[in-house]
Amino acid sequence: MTVLLIGATFITFIIIDYFVRKKVSESAEELPATARAQPTYRRMPAGAFLHPGHTWLTIRENGCVRIGIDDFAASALGAIDVLKLPKVNAEVKADSPLLSLKRGKREARFISPVDGEVVATNDYASPTRLPGEWLVEIKPRRLEKALKNMRIAEAARQWLQAEKNRFTDFLAVRQGGAAPVLQDGGEPVPGILARMDDSAWETFQREFLERTTTS
Repeated sequence: MTVLLIGATFITFIIIDYFVRKKVSESAEELPATARAQPTYRRMPAGAFLHPGHTWLTIRENGCVRIGIDDFAASALGAIDVLKLPKVNAEVKADSPLLSLKRGKREARFISPVDGEVVATNDYASPTRLPGEWLVEIKPRRLEKALKNMRIAEAARQWLQAEKNRFTDFLAVRQGGAAPVLQDGGEPVPGILARMDDSAWETFQREFLERTTTS
């Protein structure tokens, strides 16, 4: 009798667990893709220099630099479909196009923080972890000159916060003065640009991603 009771209880737990999991799965399917699959953002690497065009740069022991994009840009753009990187051995110039991210038919273009030659690209970079991933490695020229116009440590943190505030104003203007969509903590929800029109996307490109060290 005891054995039958234990068996019945076990079967009951299995049935309850099945229906609970089914309900959770159905609820997830009802949500839009952007709500189910928000990227997980990470801080920039320690010791990174921040470029005005929202790329970061770290210096390797061999003198080469690795470049990625910051969490501000990644959050504004949201989930990315395609990552386009330059070819190895390509020559690049500071403040000229380096890499791009595509979301649907839209493309966000990022400029290079340095002059130099591309020596490697990160083929394992994940579109869901862009702020913490290096994307391009460059053998730089005139690196000391380039670094003078970048920010690091506390200066980088303060500037990035100022950029987030400027972006909040940018959103408010394009939403007719209404408060922009915010998440807990008072920052725009990831992927907010995808909810806006092509004009807003191109204005963001011009005012945030194409800012040079001389802007």
